[in-house]
Amino acid sequence: MPPSSRLRVSALAELARQLRFIPAEAARRHLARVEALAGRVDPAGTYPEDWVVLQVTGFRPDLAEPALIVGAALIADLPALAERLSITARQRADDLAPGQWLTAGELTARWHVTPRTLARLRRRGLLCRRALGP
Repeated sequence: MPPSSRLRVSALAELARQLRFIPAEAARRHLARVEALAGRVDPAGTYPEDWVVLQVTGFRPDLAEPALIVGAALIADLPALAERLSITARQRADDLAPGQWLTAGELTARWHVTPRTLARLRRRGLLCRRALGP
């Protein structure tokens, strides 16, 4: 398994650090919220850190001066956050809905791209989940 992508936005890196040891069920809920958030972020927009945390966890932290995150940077880091949450969720490949998910190999074959191109697309916002195999 390749290493997880690096989080470049410090606010998301801190959030990922705080969510490392949450229960698997909570990680699954947060992962679903990250996937929903990815579809709503405008690359040209700017989002306050507390709003992003609210969207992911359902809890708004009390920050005196929340950092502002550029939408394009948020889109680029959400896949890395999703990977970390999917590792914490300890999802098995059998748990994922059949027919709705492709492995990295299946995706590269379908799109006729290399694994390296797939990694570049992840840095541009392509979400993925890591699942435990048999």
